[in-house]
Amino acid sequence: MNYGKDCCLGRFTLQGGIWVDSPRAKFDILAKLRPTLYPDGTDCWLFEQDFHLRIHGDVYSILETFDYDGASIPRLVWPSIGHPMGVRKQVGAQFHDGFYASNIIGRHEADDLFLELLEAFEESWACRNKCWAAVRTCGGFVYPKTDAEKAKYRRLVTVTPLRKANGYLFAGSEPLEGLLGA
Repeated sequence: MNYGKDCCLGRFTLQGGIWVDSPRAKFDILAKLRPTLYPDGTDCWLFEQDFHLRIHGDVYSILETFDYDGASIPRLVWPSIGHPMGVRKQVGAQFHDGFYASNIIGRHEADDLFLELLEAFEESWACRNKCWAAVRTCGGFVYPKTDAEKAKYRRLVTVTPLRKANGYLFAGSEPLEGLLGA
């Protein structure tokens, strides 16, 4: 993966429809999260703002109020891969949980994007492949969701295809006339 070409954090609004890659370092733009609890009392994190990531030609968005439990990695494995909320795993875990919660993309694609994000955020080869093997082996137990769960999370996790014109990446199918002098 080539960070900045295939995977990039940045600013994106559907109103303007323009994607702007961030000039800041990728580790400076992590999602703003607030610790909270699920109704059953287990720990989770709540997004305090929308979070967008461009991978290939699509913008993947997790909207404010999405909740996730961090990388669901058993404590037994932590000595070999590190803490699941480590900064190199965080973005991959957030989007992977979003993909699994909403089922907006297939499980295999979600797992492969998780691996790509771990690589983009400079996780070691051994660690990222252990994480990927874990989700490929055990993820099938949590991937299929009920219709109610899918409906809840599909409002909070979206994929927006981009198209290029005049050197800019645009969303949607609106005409480009009038946008940036096009």
